[in-house]
Amino acid sequence: MIAVLGNHDSRSQKNQRALSGTDWQAAFTRMGITLLQDRAVRRGPLAIGGLQDIYTRKIDLPATLAAMTRLGGAPVVLSHGPDVFPTLPDAPSLTLVGHTHCGQVALPFAGIVYVPTKYGTRYACGLYRDGARTMIVAGGVGTSGLPIRMLAPPDIWLITIRPS
Repeated sequence: MIAVLGNHDSRSQKNQRALSGTDWQAAFTRMGITLLQDRAVRRGPLAIGGLQDIYTRKIDLPATLAAMTRLGGAPVVLSHGPDVFPTLPDAPSLTLVGHTHCGQVALPFAGIVYVPTKYGTRYACGLYRDGARTMIVAGGVGTSGLPIRMLAPPDIWLITIRPS
């Protein structure tokens, strides 16, 4: 298993009680989970790069992409949120993210009205393709802020990656 941290996992001005990066690393290691924070690993035919949380940290995307290239393999980028997608090179890759909760609350006829990213509702949830890049934004099963979901059903994706 491989994981990345999200905005509520990072210690920040808004979240003083969160674990530090090294504490998270130790906790995940004890559970046998590889925590990637601007690092990459090779798993079978995949070069998987995991980024720090883009909303509470300054990510090192060039170093992570370079590490993925050195490892070789089909590139898979893990990021907590979709804001990284437009900054990726236009090359074949799969990016897997969450953060949006599919808007969490959508209105009848209006749909999703707010997503906490700099791109607003552009990457609210689902499958996105831009050039050679593909991104899946999973809505997840939880909530953030208000403990409700309306017209934004929880979802979990099961993804099968095959050679083209």
